[in-house]
Amino acid sequence: MRLKRRRRPLVRIKSTTSPGDGLDARLPASASERKLETDTLLTSKLLRIYSTKMRSFITLLAVLLLLLSSAAIDDSPKVYVEAGYSPKAEASSDFDLSSVAEFFPQKGLQTRIDFWRMVYSRYDRRNVIIHDRENLAIIYKVLKFDKFPDVSTGEAKAQRSEIETEVGRVQDALKDFAKFGLEAAGFSSTHKHVHEALVKAGQVLDANYFRDAPDRVREQRGVKDRFEQGVVRSGLYLPYIAKVFRDKGLPEELAYLPHVESSFNYASYSKVGAAGIWQFMRSSSRGMLNINSVMDERRDPLRATQAAADLLWKNYSLLRSWPLAITAYNYGINGMLRAKETQGDDFLAILDKHDGKAFGFASKNFYSEFLAALEVAKNYRKYFPLAEIAKPLKFDELMIKSGNRGEQLAELNRIPEGTLRAYNPAISIDIHRGFQRLPSGYMLKVPAGEIAEALSTMSTEELKWMSRAAPAKPSTRSMRKGSRSSVQAASARHRSRNSVRTANARHGSKSRIQAAKVRRGSKSPVRSASARRASKSAKPAQTGASRQYRVRKGETLTQIARKLKVSSAALKKRNKQLGSGQVFAGQVLMLP
Repeated sequence: MRLKRRRRPLVRIKSTTSPGDGLDARLPASASERKLETDTLLTSKLLRIYSTKMRSFITLLAVLLLLLSSAAIDDSPKVYVEAGYSPKAEASSDFDLSSVAEFFPQKGLQTRIDFWRMVYSRYDRRNVIIHDRENLAIIYKVLKFDKFPDVSTGEAKAQRSEIETEVGRVQDALKDFAKFGLEAAGFSSTHKHVHEALVKAGQVLDANYFRDAPDRVREQRGVKDRFEQGVVRSGLYLPYIAKVFRDKGLPEELAYLPHVESSFNYASYSKVGAAGIWQFMRSSSRGMLNINSVMDERRDPLRATQAAADLLWKNYSLLRSWPLAITAYNYGINGMLRAKETQGDDFLAILDKHDGKAFGFASKNFYSEFLAALEVAKNYRKYFPLAEIAKPLKFDELMIKSGNRGEQLAELNRIPEGTLRAYNPAISIDIHRGFQRLPSGYMLKVPAGEIAEALSTMSTEELKWMSRAAPAKPSTRSMRKGSRSSVQAASARHRSRNSVRTANARHGSKSRIQAAKVRRGSKSPVRSASARRASKSAKPAQTGASRQYRVRKGETLTQIARKLKVSSAALKKRNKQLGSGQVFAGQVLMLP
């Protein structure tokens, strides 16, 4: 049998012939060439393996560097993330909102109330809360800055840039969750905080939520410092405001609404042109307040309160619900009437489903802000233990008989111009600077007790600038729980020009009226507000809390009259606002 000869392996080498031949030469390979081929193949394989490993290592190294960089940014010394805080931790233990739930229901609103309590009582303006605008229990981050956002120093602009960056990181993290699922929680510290916030709030983490979540991210500055200032300022006007609402048969708790609107700052102006403690717009105050080049009564806390009470009464008479009426104060009565028409009286349904163009975050949360502000302000000793409430503003009034300028008024009354401006904030600055005259008939406010002293130094010629104003009846009504109202619009007027001349003649002077001795029981033609209050205090108060009745839910005027053993006609006569005799829950009736 013939054995087949084993052929040598062949190697393919490049031919030395010209390119035109198009041929390769096939030659037998020697032992050294075979070893070289084996080594070359092995080296090539090792290089390929090494290259793959290196690429994986480099990729892993880049990811680690990226994560370290992200963590370093999140832990910047200027901004910190507060974890583990729940708004419910600040729940009040003194005044309880449940005590007014009959008139101001809170069912389904506790999360919103907790959030705004936190904004008012825990964080000042150096803190920025990044949260979900629909579910206020979701708080992604709390940023803290070293300084307040002062515009003059450029700090506000710098903080705005930092806030936008942090908001962007939260939005990017939510987008990553939508793309990669819950595995994205390990991408960075921001992803971790976002995931923890969602879990803590009990949010259902599905694709539907993450799809819209980035667009719902919002930031909110704390206002604890401003709210505390508002609590201090409120002492000037709060008793008077409460009396106005009480006299109109409205719940006195509405007197705390300026905490939400302006922190009781009469000089407050919003970006859209609202002014004063009640933040009236020009359009909404038309027909109720004077706004011209001479004065802006929106800035007068006492005058604006009358208009606010009328507006809230109108809102309630049309909507028959205090959550709707208070929200309409911000949103507008027409918009709220449309919401009620489509969704009914269900306030939660309106918050969830009403899609009015102007029904945004502010309007949806206005009622909840009011409830939170009411709770914090009522318990201010707990949240602001060092706050000292301002004493109630006490003043007398003079009717300006003939128009004059601010410096003349200050000179005539012997009162510093700054004091005169503080007591009359509605007056235009042009009047105080002497560019315009105050219209005749204007009721000028001056510190209580100053009029008698001023009149004692005025000449007969000077007295013709002023005239007697209609006497204002001092308030002797007691506030709820028997606490006496401390603001009284006191009246200390001189009787008339004839009375002054008679007094001049009696004292033997034609140009001066001597200072009248103010004492209780004095029949002097000039008496200060303090003297009138003293004389009133000798008589027992006839209009205290015992002479009032707050209507309960479901009661009618007839039932109330029968319960109190008075006639319905007597109640109507004593409470002229009743009109047709309809009453509503929370309304305060004065008893005959």
